[in-house]
Amino acid sequence: MSIARPCIKTTLPLLTASAFLCCATLCGCGSSAADTALKTDVVTFDQASQTYSYVTSSGQKATGAYLAASGLVYLASDQGVLSDTGWFTSDAYGQGEQLYYVDQQTHACIPGFSQQDSYHYTSMSGAVARGGFTVNGRRYFADQQGVILTSQWVTTGDFTQGEEQTYWASEDGSLAMTPGFKEIGGKQCYVTDEGYLLKGKLSTDKGIILALEDGTLLENSLEEGWVTTDALDGAKHTYYLREIDGHLYAQAGFFSVEEDGQETRYYADPQQGYLKAGKIATDDGIVLANDQGMLAESYLEEGWYLGDDFDTLEQRYYLEERDGHLYAKTGWFTVDGYSYFGLEDQGFLSRNGMVLSEGTYYASDSLGRLSATSSYIGGTDDYLDTVTWLNNPYYFEWLAEQLQSLGSDTDYAIVGDYSRCRLVVFQRASAWKEAQEHPSDTDAQAQDDEDDLVTDPSATAYGNISVTNSDTETGWIAIKAYNGNFGVNSWQGVYDVCHKMPANIFENSVYLSDGSENPSAYSTCFLEAWADSQPSNDWQDPDTGLWHDCASIHSTETPTTGYDQRGCLALLRANAKWIYDNVPLSSRVYVFE
Repeated sequence: MSIARPCIKTTLPLLTASAFLCCATLCGCGSSAADTALKTDVVTFDQASQTYSYVTSSGQKATGAYLAASGLVYLASDQGVLSDTGWFTSDAYGQGEQLYYVDQQTHACIPGFSQQDSYHYTSMSGAVARGGFTVNGRRYFADQQGVILTSQWVTTGDFTQGEEQTYWASEDGSLAMTPGFKEIGGKQCYVTDEGYLLKGKLSTDKGIILALEDGTLLENSLEEGWVTTDALDGAKHTYYLREIDGHLYAQAGFFSVEEDGQETRYYADPQQGYLKAGKIATDDGIVLANDQGMLAESYLEEGWYLGDDFDTLEQRYYLEERDGHLYAKTGWFTVDGYSYFGLEDQGFLSRNGMVLSEGTYYASDSLGRLSATSSYIGGTDDYLDTVTWLNNPYYFEWLAEQLQSLGSDTDYAIVGDYSRCRLVVFQRASAWKEAQEHPSDTDAQAQDDEDDLVTDPSATAYGNISVTNSDTETGWIAIKAYNGNFGVNSWQGVYDVCHKMPANIFENSVYLSDGSENPSAYSTCFLEAWADSQPSNDWQDPDTGLWHDCASIHSTETPTTGYDQRGCLALLRANAKWIYDNVPLSSRVYVFE
């Protein structure tokens, strides 16, 4: 296929065909067969077929892409017939489809840079370079017609494993600019050490340079100070830009800002440069920042902190100063003779919870102080219908102690032990005694309903436990104990039952809005939320159009314990129905890990 060529001028010294004429002898039309037979390493012409060939030093006709001692590359068919001269593409020479330029005088491809017809480069294989290529350590880029681009911007991923970058092609076509800040088109830009225009972010010892997608720096329209933008990451982030040597750098890691005459400390992501808030994991531990990104060390000192500056609920921390910064102390530690445990991923203390260390469980009080309890708390059962931890008086007593301080607006409360996939229902001691002395028809019907739904009447899935396992001194009696399949989101905290809904949340179905109970998952919701779009098999309010997205206690077809739900506490259908029927609205729900 022939190709039309544009003409491009260049000041680069070029190799020409005349430089090689002494290396090849052309046979004219008057050459005799005897003369031809004696010559080697020459181009010969066959009068009868009007074709050219190249005879090698061994006396054979060259075939394929043949590199001669002269440095020229001859393209010949399997019969030794040389290709036509000029531009063409072909896959006939064992290199896949390539672009070639065959010189009319030498009947060969001349490796090197050339200005014949257009500015191009021929490799030692005879093919004309297209796309990105490197010669003597310098990068160049040619279009699909083989024309080397000059004096313009070039965007390609050929040098960066497919990740597109932008380069400036100089007058000789080399993609080379001195690294550093450049003013291009009246805008500040930055050229990396690899020679391409910076887009995005670059970490330096002064901070992080920020560049937009067009290669212009963010600093072009800004001054030193705070900036919030979504132009860099597709999400809105806040940066602090500090002027250093005439340019603006986003601060990274720990940094300070003079605000209202006081030094305020912040922490920005070391690689991305944007402000961090909340619990910030660093190589040296967890640092804490409020919603505005202000670090705890800006207004707190080493020691105890109790508050909700860093959490939705009030939490207790021990802040330890190291290398001039405050870190939340995590793991097992001792202060003033008391032992504590800081959660590794959150930084706050385990309070009103349990900590397992070397086979022994430790209970933590409201201040986080640990006391050894028992190694017989047990682990997680494998199946929902087999409860092995019913005869553990300490466990139920400890849970009842937590409820004593948490309280409930009704005579019922529910405790979810997230780490062990357990759920325990408590009743006030006074109400429980009244129910024992004067059982109602409702209680009897609830037991009958549960009997209908439990296939094996002897199974521990009933959840019935002896009152001897409960601590009547706390005012609470544990009456049901279930295994559950919980959510990947734990939703630890203190809640109340906010509504109930007979809901079908099996796969590919939705919450039922007509009150039907066939089928029903008996959903007892304790954390209510509404979404603009359908989150996952939930019910849509016909009045508001919002989708229900609550965390609830409901039934499941899953037979095993684990964490297969989104955020709910799933039980056997019989157990979910018992809670649905018996635990009233406003009852306290406490989930801990």
